[in-house]
Amino acid sequence: MSVAKRGSKYQARVKEPKGGKYHRVTFDTLEAAEFWEGKAKTAIMSGLPVPDVNDSATVTIRSLADRYSAYLWPNQRRKMIETDVRHAERLLPLDPLTLTTRDVIRFVEKRKGEGVGDTTIRMNITRVKTLLKHSHKMGDIHLSNLIEWPTFKSGSSRVRYLTVEEELALLEALKVTDYRMLAQFLIDTGCRPSEVVPTAAVVSQPFEWSDVSKSKDGRTLITLWKTKTNTPRTVPLTTRAVEALEWSREEGHVRPFDSITYPRFKDYVVSVSHELGLRDVVVYTFRHTCASRLVQRGADIMRVKQWMGHSNIETTLGYAKLAPEDIYSLTDLL
Repeated sequence: MSVAKRGSKYQARVKEPKGGKYHRVTFDTLEAAEFWEGKAKTAIMSGLPVPDVNDSATVTIRSLADRYSAYLWPNQRRKMIETDVRHAERLLPLDPLTLTTRDVIRFVEKRKGEGVGDTTIRMNITRVKTLLKHSHKMGDIHLSNLIEWPTFKSGSSRVRYLTVEEELALLEALKVTDYRMLAQFLIDTGCRPSEVVPTAAVVSQPFEWSDVSKSKDGRTLITLWKTKTNTPRTVPLTTRAVEALEWSREEGHVRPFDSITYPRFKDYVVSVSHELGLRDVVVYTFRHTCASRLVQRGADIMRVKQWMGHSNIETTLGYAKLAPEDIYSLTDLL
């Protein structure tokens, strides 16, 4: 059944199953009628009572975000969520029930016209998509429109990683011992910064001393329980990473590297890199370096994916860029 126009009014119609009551409710606007009808259908499918006719308050993307953000994104900064919601309010229909594929395509076009990159647009769109999907499950809205959400290809730009020479120069230039040890640890583990020290993004939880263990063959391991992808993983440590970890332990840190404030570490790394002429190096370059070296030195891509904790293989391919000379040895196979 669907909303029917009755003069200047709009009538929503639903019928309860198994010979149940037939509901006809009239509203002043099409939006209000569709909203109530959607809630009524969802309630019936969930085995719940049909909602009261007076429960017809307009649902917006903002109201849904206010209701479910804490549940859907408990570890994300409110500012990040607010930014995505603000752009959705600005460029998408106020009523999510009227959202169509055309609206989504226009949103993407307008954001690109504003000079915004694919990664940011994907985050904007994913926020709305997740909110609508969850709200549908919870019975707040009934999505009758089939929306085709856009996909974005991974960028073809080079992922910046350190050469061995650049790394040695940078580590030597990091005169603050705390920062040098952390940089050394990040390069050899490929950990996200938020998996080692608290960051503003709060997408991960730094590991503790209790998360350090030994494998059967004597290797030192760290287990990361709270990660960006919500998938725990265990990472083996190199001799150099173990040295950095032991330095932290000898310093009496309550948690590994807890003497370090991330904003200061980040600014210091960028400042020293600029002095060396490495103007495109940031803290995340350490993670890029680890993934790239693993591939360059013969690791298969699936094991690199597991090591880095990526949720899909495309992300790994984006990080693990091979140096051009790595293909030269293939001539030996011909």
